[in-house]
Amino acid sequence: MKHLFGDTNGIDEKSLESLLKALERNMLSGFDYLKFKSAVISLSQLHLDETTAIKSAFVTAAAGGLTKEKLLETAQHYRAVIAKEKDLFDAATERHRDQRIGEKLKQVATLKQLIADNQLKIKQLQDEMEQATAQVREADFEIEQAVQKIDEAKGKFGLAHQTVLGHIEKDIQRMQSVL
Repeated sequence: MKHLFGDTNGIDEKSLESLLKALERNMLSGFDYLKFKSAVISLSQLHLDETTAIKSAFVTAAAGGLTKEKLLETAQHYRAVIAKEKDLFDAATERHRDQRIGEKLKQVATLKQLIADNQLKIKQLQDEMEQATAQVREADFEIEQAVQKIDEAKGKFGLAHQTVLGHIEKDIQRMQSVL
């Protein structure tokens, strides 16, 4: 039946086979469009021009009771078969698309949510790090201030200690030398 539809090079073999099987499943009995088309092709192979081949095939078929109306009616039948196959294919493709794309859309949404959650966690950790860094700086400053105060107090105490001790030492020496 494939030969009825001309050069099929470049046409997807699986798709063509599906359409041809649909035509075979819905083939009408008696002389119809497909048998007429086959007769036209056979006559064209005898090097008749297309118009002569069509008229010759029709004259032969008309002798068997085929009318122009019946021929067009059967061609319409096969057109409807092919249209129905396209509708079925489109519906199946749409279901398949919905399944595959739907799954990917869900996966993308999940990953986007994971990214957003992780970005929030990163932001929270950065905020905690900034707060901890600020507390470390403040503690370092307080430590430095405390060390300075202790060193200053130690210095002042040392000076006072040396002064008082110096006076006591002088007094002891004077008392030993005078008394």
